[in-house]
Order: sequence, then C-alpha cells, then structure tokens
Amino acid sequence: MPRFFLLPLGLVVGLLGATPVVAQLPASEGNRPSPERRQSTSEADASILRTLAEYNIRQIALAQLAMQLSTNSQLVGYARQRLIEYSTLDRKLTELAQLRQLKLPRSARTLSSTAREALLDIDSRLSDLRTPLFDQAYLDALNSDDQALAETLQPQLEKTEDAEIKTLASQNLEKVKAQQAKVAPVAKVIAAAVTAQNKAQQAAQKPAAKTPK
Repeated sequence: MPRFFLLPLGLVVGLLGATPVVAQLPASEGNRPSPERRQSTSEADASILRTLAEYNIRQIALAQLAMQLSTNSQLVGYARQRLIEYSTLDRKLTELAQLRQLKLPRSARTLSSTAREALLDIDSRLSDLRTPLFDQAYLDALNSDDQALAETLQPQLEKTEDAEIKTLASQNLEKVKAQQAKVAPVAKVIAAAVTAQNKAQQAAQKPAAKTPK
C-alpha cells in the first residue's frame, strides 16, 4: 500500500486533481513582488525551477519513506539529512518562484501526471520491502533520480540567462555529487548485507542431504 499519505508535507497520492505545474500566481497585493524586485521568466527558467521542484518533492518523499521503513541507523541518518537539505531547497525555490510570479508544484497533488505516476511507481516498489532489501532499493532509486536530474538540467542550463536560477541549479548538481560520495561507504555495507541475506535464503532452500544407510 502507498505510504506517502503519512508524509507531513502533503504528499497524498490518492484522488489527485490535474493542476498545471507552472501557472501564474494570483495578482493580489499580498503576494505581488515589488516592481523593483519582480523579474521576467523565460520558458527555460520555468523549466529549471519545475525540474528542481519535482525532484525536491520526490527526494522528500523518499527520505520520509526511508525514515519509516529502514532499520539501518546510518541510512536513516542520511535520509534525515537529505530531508533537511531538500526542505531548505524548497524554501529557496518558493522565493525564486514568487519573485518571478510562478507557481511551482509543492506536493504530489500539484505534480504533472507523469511525475505523479513516477512517484507512485517508486512507492509501489519500495513500500513492501524491509532492511536490507529496502535500503538497497532506496539507494538505487536515489541514484536513478540523481542521474535523471543531471541529464535534464544540463541542457536546460545552457538556455537560461537568469544568474540566480543557474546558480541554484548548479549548486544542486554539486550537492548531488557530494551526497553520492558521502553515502558510498554505507552503500557497500548494505550491498554486503543483501548478499549475505540472499546466500542464507538460498542455503535454507536447498534440500537436506540424505544420510547414507
């Protein structure tokens, strides 16, 4: 069963309405940026912010799931750190979007249909697993998402002239590389645990040798 309904940031994956990923904010005085701070935004800029926002939602969801299901203290600590980092990124994205009068997805409810389906697929594959299989699947999901982020952002960065957006995106790519290096030792321990568990299961399934008469 999907577990994202447990997440405090509103990642509810049932009965999701179709909401545009990037739309204009209401032009009320309360959220209207001052004329001197308001900035125009190209489609390339909006695409980068949307890419980062969708990635951010997935990372927060995965971190929450790891904190709920993993019994590996090192992995739980790593997931908690990612949760904090991507919550901080969420605030930065919100600020940039408001200055440019853009509305970005903030939860699964406002993701594009493709992004929602990807989130549901991740949840389906991971929710029924337990340590150490869950731990390995979680890290595999992170690695796959990180690679997809880099492949999507690189061509987008070549099209944007917005210095703030380019800086935020570049910093996020560097953060991804740093996180991958940091979790590498934990990944080795988890891989060894999975191998040991598989060998134990295979040994248990082998028929007992018959005692010669």
